[in-house]
Amino acid sequence: MVNFEDLSVLVIDDSKFIRDTVRRILRSVGVSKIRMAPNGMVGLKMVSQDRFDVVLCDLSMEPINGMRFVEFLRKHENPKLRGLPVIILTMHNEQEIVRKAIEQGIDGYLLKPVSIKSIKQRIEQVLDGESPAQPATA
Repeated sequence: MVNFEDLSVLVIDDSKFIRDTVRRILRSVGVSKIRMAPNGMVGLKMVSQDRFDVVLCDLSMEPINGMRFVEFLRKHENPKLRGLPVIILTMHNEQEIVRKAIEQGIDGYLLKPVSIKSIKQRIEQVLDGESPAQPATA
């Protein structure tokens, strides 16, 4: 069972509205250590400087999108960063995109709009080591 109060979560999304929405959802399930990044480049700097238990990352961003973020993370010299769980947040549910994200090394996949239930459930699944094979929806 995941203790949400002890989690440190990084939310990476280029939409301030989405970042704020996800922050409210995370707070509602007990997460108090939440950091935000407006894109993958900032997110990579943040994971290199701070410790996070899980990252919620948008797929479509510039200059570094979610796929590239995960690619850089999975190739990082620090083994702790290589294994950092990443849950992709996206509006894309096409099988090809899901397949590429899984091949890239994501740990979970959530379709927007997200809900309290979907975020809580996906974080629990990822931290318990379950497969990301199917996108979670509201």
